Amino acid sequence: LGITPDGKKAVAAYFIMGHLLRKIPDAEYIRYYIACLEKEDSELQQIILLRLGHISIPREQSMDAVIELAGKDDWRIRWNAIYALGSQNTERCKEVLRAVIALEDHKAYRDDIITAQAAIMKIADQTELELIEKNLSSKSRKIRESAEFVVNWLREHDESS
Repeated sequence: LGITPDGKKAVAAYFIMGHLLRKIPDAEYIRYYIACLEKEDSELQQIILLRLGHISIPREQSMDAVIELAGKDDWRIRWNAIYALGSQNTERCKEVLRAVIALEDHKAYRDDIITAQAAIMKIADQTELELIEKNLSSKSRKIRESAEFVVNWLREHDESS
């Protein structure tokens, strides 16, 4: 694209590009969009990750940059990166999401777990059902409710297939 936007123009450019990629998911431009994660500041990374969460990302596209950001200390980056992993149906993305869902400290990682459950719902099959069902007994009401929603959705989706 050759765009190196500044300030508010950058936010608008990445936002618009993300919406265009949702409608027209071109592999070359998705690759460029993901590569922008490595050169932009945290504010623009948030915008890119947020939009990536709504794009169907080709299986052959590297998600290394997104996976790396899923481990960031900044929750605004981490949660958007976790959710973006649900946009690519690969074993590697599922593996990262499963690891987050399986975290045992539900108090410290509540929102990470909820975000991962929402993300994996986009690419899950019945193999993830057992893992998510474990969170039905969580002490955290929000994790329990999120797990219940995902489990019900997966069961309904399986019955309609």
